[in-house]
Amino acid sequence: MRRGPPISTLHFEYVDTPERRLLDLERLGIAGVPCLGYCHYQKSRPEIPEHHHPDCIEISYCLRTALTYQDGHDTFDLLPGQILATPPNLPHRFSTHAKGLVLDWMIVRAPAVHAGFLGLPRTEAQALSDRLRALPKRPFAGNAAIRQLFQRLFTLYDSPDSAYRRCALRGSCLALMLALLDASSAPACVSATARLQQVIERMRRQPEQEYPVDDLARASGLAPGHLINRFKALTGLPPHQFLIACRIEAAKARLRASCHPVTQIALDLGFSSSPHFATLFKRQTGVTPLAWRAGDEGTATAADLLRDTQVEPAGPGSRDGGGSGGGGGRRQ
Repeated sequence: MRRGPPISTLHFEYVDTPERRLLDLERLGIAGVPCLGYCHYQKSRPEIPEHHHPDCIEISYCLRTALTYQDGHDTFDLLPGQILATPPNLPHRFSTHAKGLVLDWMIVRAPAVHAGFLGLPRTEAQALSDRLRALPKRPFAGNAAIRQLFQRLFTLYDSPDSAYRRCALRGSCLALMLALLDASSAPACVSATARLQQVIERMRRQPEQEYPVDDLARASGLAPGHLINRFKALTGLPPHQFLIACRIEAAKARLRASCHPVTQIALDLGFSSSPHFATLFKRQTGVTPLAWRAGDEGTATAADLLRDTQVEPAGPGSRDGGGSGGGGGRRQ
């Protein structure tokens, strides 16, 4: 079969190894699907440079680890369980592919410029094209059915050639595209920024708790490195320093409102010892805990830090920003 037009502005080669599969379904007679892909990287890979797919839609389904997507307008994270459809001809890039990344993907020609797409009549091919082009340019949640359809395509590819195999490949491609359209219309996931704002508010309300970075990352749906960058963008402080400021602010209220010993207040708020608490308290307020209790306001307060780190609530349609990841949220 004659090879179709180019599908990427990058140098592109079909390969089939345990770590990386780039399979040409058009060669098997599946018109309009020039690439079915899978990767499971055993070591990190460098950033994919900016590129685009001429008159092709790229569909990526992240199964493990995370990717950061960038184009001329948006930056957001593609997290495990999320799908991203990149429109035709849009220059974009993906960040470093981390060790352990598992990804399914497919490149689909726009039926409007490719006759015989999946063997469909022209009107049906055009209708499917219009829907695929209208897929949201944001990550959306995948599901078990989509994962199973990707797996079925790989299983069929590895089967002996036959008329049934070609029919099943064509039918599975169509089923996958319809499943993607259904998944994209489901209610949007809570954005990464909205989830992170909820975490920040919980730290304010319950500063006595411990908040390991890994736990914060899971709660917000971000990779740990992206979590720290996004957290600093929202609060001006890394997570641990922000938690200390929250604890100092809570301690100030307790020192004034109760007669509890300083040591008890320190330990109740998660400080390792009374001297450690006193050192941090004076560093942030300019006075000792006992001086604060006696009415000395000091020269600087943890409240000054926290007032400067208030974040606006994220509305239902808010756009994320700053670091990785939401229902794949966008960065601001």
